Amino acid sequence: MFKSVVCLALGLLCGTTGAYAQNQLPQGTLFYQFYNRNNNWINVAPGRNFNAQITRTSVPGGLELVGVDCYGITFDPNTRQMCFARTRTVTSGKFKGDQIALYLSNLDGTNARLLQRERIDYSGESELVSDFTPYYASNGDLLFETGNRIARMNGDGSNVRYVTGASENCGSPSERNGLISFEKSGVCLCDAQGYSRRRLANFPTYYGQPQSEGGPYTDAKISPDGRQIAFVRDDQIFVMPTLIAGAKSRRVSDASRPVGYSDPIWSPDGRFLAVGVSKGNGGAHDIYLINLSTGKMRQITNTPDDEMPSDWRLVP
Repeated sequence: MFKSVVCLALGLLCGTTGAYAQNQLPQGTLFYQFYNRNNNWINVAPGRNFNAQITRTSVPGGLELVGVDCYGITFDPNTRQMCFARTRTVTSGKFKGDQIALYLSNLDGTNARLLQRERIDYSGESELVSDFTPYYASNGDLLFETGNRIARMNGDGSNVRYVTGASENCGSPSERNGLISFEKSGVCLCDAQGYSRRRLANFPTYYGQPQSEGGPYTDAKISPDGRQIAFVRDDQIFVMPTLIAGAKSRRVSDASRPVGYSDPIWSPDGRFLAVGVSKGNGGAHDIYLINLSTGKMRQITNTPDDEMPSDWRLVP
C-alpha cells in the first residue's frame, strides 16, 4: 500500500538536501506517480505502463494521494481537472479484454470518469483501441498517443484529429505555444497541425536495437515558453533551443553520479526541471530538482519505492 514520501517538494525539502532560499522557490503544483515496489511493477511489460498511485505536492504543501491505478497524468489549470490513462476490462461485446482508456477527474481525484472520445466504441462491439500518454496543450486540447501515432482532441473527447501518420511509430507528445514535440527515433517537433516537421535529435538505435524494437524513450518535454526542450539521452538530461536551427544541446544532469535520469518535467517558470533519478535498486527512482541556472540538484523524495514526475503547472 501507499507509503508516505519522506521529503516534501517546492521549498519544503528536508533531510540532508537543504532548502531553497525563498526567492529561488519554484512555483506551481507538481504531480508525480508513486510506484509501489510490492506490486512488482518492474516486471510488467512493456516497461513503462505500471499501476501507480498519483501524488501531488505544492506550496505550502504536504502530500496528497489523488488517484490510483494510472498510467501517466496531466492536468489543466483552466478547468481544474486532470486526465490520466487507466486499464478498463471489457466483458461484453465481440471484443473482450483489457483496454487502456483516458479518464478525467477533479484535481483531488474525485469524480473519476471515462473520457469517451470520438472514433472509439467502448462497448466491445468493435476492436479494442488503447490511448496513452495524455498531455494538456496550451489551449486546453488533449494530445495523446493512439496506435503509435499522435492525435489531439477537444477536452471533452470531440473533434479528434491526427497529427502524425498511421505507420510512423510516434509517441509521448507535449506542447507549448503551438509547438508539439514527440518521439520518433529521437526528438521531433511540428506545429499544431502536424506540419513544419523538424528533427532536433536523432537516436536511430539503442544498445544496438532499432527504436521499433524497444529503442530509447527520450521523454522530451517543451519548456513553458516553447523556446527550449528537455530530453533524455544515454540516461542523462539534455536541454536545447527549439527555435534556433542547428543549435547544440547541453547536458544539465550530473554525469558524475552513477545513476540514470528520466522523465524531465519543467517548472511553470522554466527555471527548474523535476527529474527521476535511479537509485540503482532494480530500477527504483527518486525525484530531484535541477536548478538550470546553477546546475545544482535537490532531492525531493526518498523512499524504497519509485517516484516519477508527471506534470507541473500553476493552479489558480
